[in-house]
Parts: sequence; C-alpha cells; structure tokens
Amino acid sequence: MMRYALGAGQPALAPLQLVLGRTHGARIHANFRSDHYYVSPSVRAFAADVVDSLPSGQPTSAGLLVDGGDAPTLARGYGEEELPNGDFTDGTNGWWPDNATLDVVDGRLKVASTTTSYAQSNRAITLVAGATYLVSGVAEAGVGVSSARLDFWDGAVQHTILSSSGADVSGSALITAVSANCVVKLNQYGSTIGREASFDNISIKRVFPFPGYSGTEHTVRIVWDANSVTGDRVVWDAQKDANNRLTLHFVSGILRLESFVAGVSEGFVGAPGVDDGGAHSAILYWDEVSGTLSLDVDGQGLEGPELVTNGGMTTETDWTKGAGWAITGGQAVGTSVGAFVAMSQTASLTEGVVYRPSVEVSAYTSGNVRFGLAGGTTLASSSYSTLGVYSEDLVAVSGNNLFFFGSANQAFTGAIDNISVRATYTRSGLTLPSGLNLFALGHLDGTNRLNGLVLEHAAATGDQITVWRDIPF
Repeated sequence: MMRYALGAGQPALAPLQLVLGRTHGARIHANFRSDHYYVSPSVRAFAADVVDSLPSGQPTSAGLLVDGGDAPTLARGYGEEELPNGDFTDGTNGWWPDNATLDVVDGRLKVASTTTSYAQSNRAITLVAGATYLVSGVAEAGVGVSSARLDFWDGAVQHTILSSSGADVSGSALITAVSANCVVKLNQYGSTIGREASFDNISIKRVFPFPGYSGTEHTVRIVWDANSVTGDRVVWDAQKDANNRLTLHFVSGILRLESFVAGVSEGFVGAPGVDDGGAHSAILYWDEVSGTLSLDVDGQGLEGPELVTNGGMTTETDWTKGAGWAITGGQAVGTSVGAFVAMSQTASLTEGVVYRPSVEVSAYTSGNVRFGLAGGTTLASSSYSTLGVYSEDLVAVSGNNLFFFGSANQAFTGAIDNISVRATYTRSGLTLPSGLNLFALGHLDGTNRLNGLVLEHAAATGDQITVWRDIPF
C-alpha cells in the first residue's frame, strides 16, 4: 500500500517511481510528473495464479493514483485472450472454411468465395455461460463483396459485431454467452465466385465485474484530496455504461453514493460535512442481490448520532405535545387524538441527507399513526395501525428542522415509545446496476481538480483473477 499522505511531499524515490500496491507476485507503479504521481498507462492490477494462496480479506488490487476533476478517467478490466490465433500468426490453423478458401496474406485472413452464395470462416470456442465478453476485430470488403462481417454466435443468437462494405472497419461489442459452446464467424456476401474479404485482430476477452467482487458483494476503499476545491463533482464511478452506474459525487455539498439504472436515480446514501476541499477517505459497499448501498466516510460508521432527546419518554420535557397527547408511564400516550395532531421536537437536519426515524407502537386501541420530518415541506411515513417497531428512510429537504410522530388520517388511541432519529449511511432494497466493469477516479484535466487513491478492492473471499487494465492518460 501507499505509505505517504496525499498532499504531503513526495517520497524520495529514484527514478521518480512509486510502488502503489503489491499483492502476491504483482506490483503497481506510478510515475512522477508535474508534481503528481500517475499510474502507469498499462497496469497489471491483479496477480496471476494465486487464487488458492491469497488469504481471505487481503486486497485484490491497490494503488490507483490520479489527479483531475469532473470527468472521470475510465478503465475496464479484461481477462486474457480467449480466442487462439485471432491475429493469424499461425496461418489458418483452427479456422475452417464454408463455401470458401482460406489464406493468410500480410498477416490478414483472406476469405475467398467458391460459390455465388455466402462464404465464411468459422471457429468454435468454449466460453463460460453467463459471462460477458468483449468481441472485437477488423474487416475489409474486397471487390464484389457487398458485406464483410464479424459475427458471433452466443449459443442462442447470432450477433453482428461489425460490417464493412469497403475499406477497413474495426468494431467491438459486449456479448453475454448464453451457452458455453460459441462460434466466431467471419462472413462475406456477394454474387460472384472468387470475391475476397479480409479479417484481422479477431479477439475475445472476458469482461470481469468491478474489482472487489465476491458473489454479489463489493467493497472499495478510497482516499482523496480535493485540493481546496469544493462544489459538485465526481469523486468515484463504477459503470456498466453511462446510464447504469454507481457514482460517488458531491451534490449541493453532500457526498452521495448513488445508484443509476437506465439513467434514473434509484436511491442513494449521503454524508454531510466532507465538501471542505480537504483530504478524506471512504469505504464503499454494495450488494446487487439485497440492493444495499453503504458509505462509511472517515471512519464515522454507517449511522449518525442520535438526534432525539428523551426518546424513551422518561420525563415530561423536550417534546411539544399536540391536543390529546401526554407523556406518562414512560410512553407517549394518545387519547382520541385528532387527525394529523402530533408530538414534535426540533432536530438538526441537513438537506440531502437520508434519515431513518424509528418509533414503536407499544399500545394500540384504534386509529393510525405516522411519523416524519417537518419544517418546510413535510415528509411523512406510511400510516400504521398495529403494534410493532417501524422505520422508514426519508431524505431531508430545505427547511426540515423538526421530527414528529402523531395520528395520521384517523383519530388515534394508543401509545408510542422508543423514538429514534439518526442519519443513515446504508440502505437496502434499492435497485442497483449489475455487470459493472468500468472504473473511474478523477481526470487529468478540469477546474475541480481531485487527487485520488484507490487503496484496495477487497473481495470477501480473498480470491484473485488476472486482469489487465488500460488507463487512457
């Protein structure tokens, strides 16, 4: 791991290179330039062949240091090349013709038609069913060829990755293998015998989930220094694509870990008090199955301090009581309380933070109760009419400065006890994106510059996989 504080003077290393992270048999280096260390353009972030020997809980990668601003630098994790002889350095070995003759000329596979129908060269490949792969290549259509295509059969459906009607066309697509038995097809179409198409750099690489993946659970720890800059900006990002992502970003001064699915926010957790332009750290956790997001900033834990005074109703003080409410016997007792009549208490609430009020209906005769935040726009829970402990997550809005509980739309007779209000930095039951395979932290340019260090991606099982990552600096 990195052993100096962000913002401190750089360590005396020669030749100006820093070992950011080290796992079994793998190291990550950064080079020093313009007063900052930058991760090398090509980084081997995972050790190979150590799945069985890595102790549980050890980091599976470490040390991505970048400097930047609003637009994140993205990196994608790929596995090793799955397709043998996709660059045709071994001639036509492994490729078989259909209505065609095959030859390798100048390092490219030439597919020449032997009929007036389609012509193709195919190669079967065994992949992992359910895994996602990046399929890519180059095709060129010669004279008489209307279309030269790279197609991929995923075990159920044929996908066209790219198509050329003339000069070289390169392309790629992310494909999920339906079956383990897949086929790469180099197709060409026309109406004359002897027409030719050429292909090169055919590649299939597995796309791995975001590092820190263990089953459906992910954990990431990062440190950043905002260089005295405040304001809305991205700190960290994990994406499937631009519309399906998890983003750690500042929104109106609140640091939010937020889920976006199909471009729509599905919920977030937010921590106040860290948009001060200083150095901070965070542990991010998410679970795709339970839909859980957690954000632990600067070691504060996953909930804030208790905001309610006298939540156990041990005294007559601290609460403003509406008609029909009384504190007696260690409970808030309501007797035929009119609709929407409440007990309330002032609370120090921050706009944009998620709060989790909780109440216990300890006695019940009739009517219903609700609870929530008030002052400005009232945020109310559902109404409840049975014994039990109830809590809901509410996002504070401008003007909220009160917590209340009271009757809902029916006169209430019963008792309330064990009232609590805390900020929460973990939520479950949210819709989260799956298949995250893009990583982002900062950018070289931008006015809202940010120094960041991903300290580790720790899988719960400690397993490692071999992944190369290209950083587009």
